[in-house]
Amino acid sequence: MTSFRLLAVVEVPQADRVVCQAPGCKHPVYKRIHVVQKDGKLTVLGSECFKKLFGEASSTPSYGSGEGRLLTPEERQLLVENTERLISQFETEHLAALEKARLAAERQTQLAAEQQAAAEAARRAAEQRMQLEAERQSSLATSAPQPPAWKPTPIAPHKPIPPTSDPRYQTVLLQVKQEYRARGLDPDQAGWLGMVQYEVKERLRKSPLAEPIIPPDAAR
Repeated sequence: MTSFRLLAVVEVPQADRVVCQAPGCKHPVYKRIHVVQKDGKLTVLGSECFKKLFGEASSTPSYGSGEGRLLTPEERQLLVENTERLISQFETEHLAALEKARLAAERQTQLAAEQQAAAEAARRAAEQRMQLEAERQSSLATSAPQPPAWKPTPIAPHKPIPPTSDPRYQTVLLQVKQEYRARGLDPDQAGWLGMVQYEVKERLRKSPLAEPIIPPDAAR
């Protein structure tokens, strides 16, 4: 069986037909022009001559599809005058397309992993909030004195949380973010941001820093 490699299937305008290089052919062709590498040499063949020389079995070209790529005027000139350079150009385009597809696939995989990590982080944060609330409720139920039946149960007031612009809030926020970064986590990522804010507020509630804040006008 003759060894060959089909490099590309191209097309040119009918007015710019090229000559089939099959032995004894020399017919002008413009549709489904086959560029073949055989014995280290490039040959331009019409579709019928290609079938006669290499059989009816369909062969996928190395570059492009088997439908026939319409060449630009510059590419058509290369096909006639410097076929090797045209094939080299096709190879460069092919490699660039493969690299683009690879980068897109990697980005898609990375994005899916980030979304999954964010969803898992949000789930863990929700579970932790539920656990903390359950522990708080259990602690209140255990430590609260039993009032007389005729008196309402007193509700312990929450310590007020400083506003986000307060230096005390910013100090605790910076501390929590540094702890997250030390664990290899991004505290500004959507999946962790809510948990960071929640932890800052919890620390401020439990800290003696969280005293009532008196606005400057009210102190006069």
